[in-house]
Parts: sequence; structure tokens; C-alpha cells
Amino acid sequence: MAQEMLAHQYFVNFGIKSISMRIFNTIGPRKVNDVCPDFTKRLVEIEKRKNPEKKLRVENIKTKGTITDVRDSVRAFQLALDKATAGETYNLSGERVYEIEEVIDLLRKLVNFNFEFEVDPKLLRSSDEPIIYGDSGKFKRETGWKQEIPLDQTLNAMLNYWRGVL
Repeated sequence: MAQEMLAHQYFVNFGIKSISMRIFNTIGPRKVNDVCPDFTKRLVEIEKRKNPEKKLRVENIKTKGTITDVRDSVRAFQLALDKATAGETYNLSGERVYEIEEVIDLLRKLVNFNFEFEVDPKLLRSSDEPIIYGDSGKFKRETGWKQEIPLDQTLNAMLNYWRGVL
């Protein structure tokens, strides 16, 4: 918030063009330390027999959030530069809210083996928010942006990334 206010103040006072973007859950190949990257990495470890249990260890499966492919986000940044209003703040969020268990179901369809999942207490965080969602309506109206890459395509790209790395 402080950065947004400072950016707006510098725009108003000095004409320095700025656009603030509030980025919600964004994923893609090479990202680490987040739900989808962690899940895809663990599944490839199972696939390559580095995890013989065939059990995906997960965190809270009831949290919900939107998920945007990084390529859609990068396209949004370009649109922001070309079409957004200087001095304004915008949300950049996916259109659909997914429960973590739904992500697991999508991943089941993308791997060629059966697996179980188990909630690992070590992965639970007291700071987990029940839902993370932003309204991108203002940004969409001003720039014409829309989310184009479906989640299953992004998850598949992430699985393929880990297959090449592990």
C-alpha cells in the first residue's frame, strides 16, 4: 500500500508515470516454493521413482485462490504499459477460484500413474488465508486483458519443466 501511495503521489506531484499492479497467484515453469510448483515437482519425483511412496504430501487442501499463468501476467504488464492509466492501481487476478483439492484432481489427469495424497502437518501454515482472489474488472475494462492459458496447460508445462530438471 505504501508503494502504491508513493507511486501515486509522485505521479500527481511530479508527473512521473507509474502504474501499480497487485499481482495475485501467478505460476509457471521454473517457479518454486508455492503450491503448484511444489506439487508438480513432487509428482515428477514420484514418476522418476525418487519418491517410492507414490504419496503426494500436501498442505491445506481447503484453501482457495485464483491462479494465473505467468505468460498471461507478462502480457498484462505489456497491456498496462500500452493502455492503463498512469497513476492508477490495478488488480491482476485469475478469473476462476480453485480449491487446492481441485488442482490435485487436475494433476491426476496429467500424470500417467495413480497417487494418493496426504496432508503433511509440517506443510501447514497458520498464516494461510482461506481464499485469495482479486477483482481484475477495472484492468480488463481499460486494457482488454483476459486470462487465456488454462490451468491444466500451465500445470503440464510445469510438470515438463521438472521432468527436464530432475
